[in-house]
Order: sequence, then C-alpha cells, then structure tokens
Amino acid sequence: MDRHAIPILARVLANRHELAFTDLAGMTPRFAEIAGRMVGQNGSARTVWQEWLGEQTDAAAILQALVVVNVAAPAAEATVGPRLRTRKLSTITAKPVEYLRDGAFLKGAFQMLVGDPGLGKTRILLQALAAETRGRQWPYSSDSDGAAGEPGYVLYVGHEDSAERVIRPVVVDALGGDSSRFEIIDSLEVQTRKGPRDSMFTLSPEGLEALDAKMREVRPTLMVIDPIGGHLGGADSFKDSEVRERLMPLAHLADTYGTAIVGNSHMNKDQQKAVAYRVGGAIAFYAVARAVYYVATDPAEPTRRAFFHQKGNMAELREAMGFSIVGHYLNPELGSVGVPSWDTSPVEFTLEDALRAASEGPDAHQKRETAPQTVLRTILLSRGGRAPSEEVYSLAETMGVSRRSLERAKDGIGVTSHREGFGPGSTSYWCLPAYAPSAPKAAA
Repeated sequence: MDRHAIPILARVLANRHELAFTDLAGMTPRFAEIAGRMVGQNGSARTVWQEWLGEQTDAAAILQALVVVNVAAPAAEATVGPRLRTRKLSTITAKPVEYLRDGAFLKGAFQMLVGDPGLGKTRILLQALAAETRGRQWPYSSDSDGAAGEPGYVLYVGHEDSAERVIRPVVVDALGGDSSRFEIIDSLEVQTRKGPRDSMFTLSPEGLEALDAKMREVRPTLMVIDPIGGHLGGADSFKDSEVRERLMPLAHLADTYGTAIVGNSHMNKDQQKAVAYRVGGAIAFYAVARAVYYVATDPAEPTRRAFFHQKGNMAELREAMGFSIVGHYLNPELGSVGVPSWDTSPVEFTLEDALRAASEGPDAHQKRETAPQTVLRTILLSRGGRAPSEEVYSLAETMGVSRRSLERAKDGIGVTSHREGFGPGSTSYWCLPAYAPSAPKAAA
C-alpha cells in the first residue's frame, strides 16, 4: 500500500466522512490523482461513495476501490487559463536607434511636442510632414531645403485646422509637399446593425485596430496626432492608467512599423510644476514618450521661437534651434500663410528661462536679463560704461556670445552707439544708457 495513503485511510475509517481536498496534501502525485477523482464525484455518485466508505473497515479495500475509480472514471477535461507570452532575449535581434533622416524625430518611437498655444507647433509639424514627403531632412535652415532622399509616406490626424483652408495651402502650396504621399485620417468607420457609421477617430481599441491595418498597408515613416489629448477615446487625460492604456499600444505600433509618431499637446497651466509635469494632464504623456520636445518664446525677442529637445530615452539630446513664423504669399485668392523659418543663430537661453519669462507676462524680456545681456553689461561696466564696439564683440566671443546675440542684447538693455572721429580712422563706441554722451554723434 502507498505509505502516504495510510493516514488518509485511517481518517476515513475513524471519522466516517468523505475525503476532503485538504487531506491530499503530502501524498504522491499518483495517489493524489486517484483520491481527487473520487472526491470529485458529484450528486448521487458522491452519496454512494460516502455510504460505502462508512461501511468499510479494511483499508486495503478502500485503496482497491480508489484504484478502480482511477481506471473507470473518465479523465477530467483540461482547463486553459491565462498564459504569459514571453520571448527569450536570445531570439531578439538588436536594432539601431535612428533619427528620421538624421533630423529631430526618432524612428520607431512615440514622442511628444509641447508648448503654449500660438507658438507655431502645428506649423512646424506640417513642415516636418511636407519635408518627409519629399525625402528632405527636418528641421533645416532657411538657407537650404535639406538633402533629398527617398520620399516617405505620412499620416496626419487633426481636427482643429481645416484641411482645405490650412493643411493643403501650407503643406503643398507654401512648403512644396507631395500631396500624394500625405494622407489625412478624417474618421473611423464602425460597423453597426444598421450598417457602417462614421465616428471620430480616437485611440480606442477599435481605432487602434484600424490604425494598425492602415499602417500595415502604407508603412508611414512619420505620423502626427494633433492634439494627442483630443484623441484618447474617452480616457481621462488626467488619469495615468487610462492614458497609458491608450498610448502604450500606439507606441507599440510605432516600434512595429518603424514610424516616428508625434503627439502635439499644449502645456498645462500649472506654472509651479517642473517641466515634465506640464505635458498635458497625466504624467503618462511624458513617461510613455521616448522623446519630448518643447517650443518656447525667446525671452529677449518675442517674435523668435526655440525648439528644444528636452527628453531623450533612446538617444542623446539634440541642440536647440531657433525659428520664426513668417508670412508666405501664395496668390491673390489664397493670400498668405505662416510658415516656419529656421535660423542658424545659437539659442542662448534655456527652456526654464523661457518658461519663467512667459509666466511673468509679455514684458518679461524687459524685466529679466538674458545671459548675453548680462555679458554685455559686464563688459561695458568693466570699461567704465563705454567701449569700442569691436572690442566688445571680441570679448563677448571669448565668453561664448555670438555677434547676432550680442546685437539683440544691445537693444534689450538700451545700449546706444556713437562714433568718435571722422572717416576711416573713426571709432564706434557702445555705451550703457547712463554713460551715453549728452549729444551723441551719428550712430554706427
């Protein structure tokens, strides 16, 4: 007899009750299986077993009955529960981290563009989409359209700007994009009992399934969702778990198809929070994104913007770039549209400087000195309040301030210029307001 069966059978004989599952602990798998099947009998069969056990005094007879049950009883159907899907690292092939055309956005990743309203975020995204349809690098300076390569295919989701009045004129007529490689997702067709019905495209399970099919079909290289917070499909943008539930599948699609997916978002109004907590509502917007970019106003030059690469989980951060929104005349019928014009001057303020200045109001650039302004003031004070302009340029350059930035700083703190002498031998001087001559001569 199985030695593990003896104490179990002793309990049965002593207590005259059916076997309980707790009695099976410690038995060999063979005996546990036999006893378990007997205990598992239901209804009248279970009652018969109870009565029979109550009449037995021979442990060997009970064990023999259990063996009979094992032979006669049909095998229980196997139940399939939830299973983990796993991959061994040995089956995974490494892939390089790449920027799309060595530009700003990461291939195969979800990323965010953030900034206050009215700074030109949508316009620079439209410019990026237009450039991609022509195989050009983005962003690029106003002096060059960037090196052209194999054109890409782009998808755009957005309902705030008119396709006819904004998207088409900006992308095609102003920026020269290829309209045949630019596809706008207008809506999501849903099948109902009454037939197909159009609804707004969102990152709902149905929307993500349809997006997967579209991406499999066209293999987009760049996709923009503008604004990302308006396409969450009923998820609360301030609840981290709900936002993640929408963004994680989107990030998976970006990785699967090698697409750079960019979500556009306003900054929230809580100016006391750190930069990471000002992206939309929940921290998930910032956390799920593999890269986060910000657009902010130059504190010293309100018409100039800066494009900051603030977060980068997959690759090193790129340098900030400056740009302005300039008018581009199309024709008498369409008039002019605003497009980004990138400059080559260095961005000599930080994102935190820009956000702090913005929180202080539209005149913040007059209340707070920028780094170039401080450098200029220091140089002039060290020279008694005035100095030859060429000497100022030279000293500022050794301190990392460019000629153009110095000239902007000059206007920002009210520095005046005047020329002493006449002809080729004359010298141009820069003066702080308090040290300017009472009757300045012709300005340089």
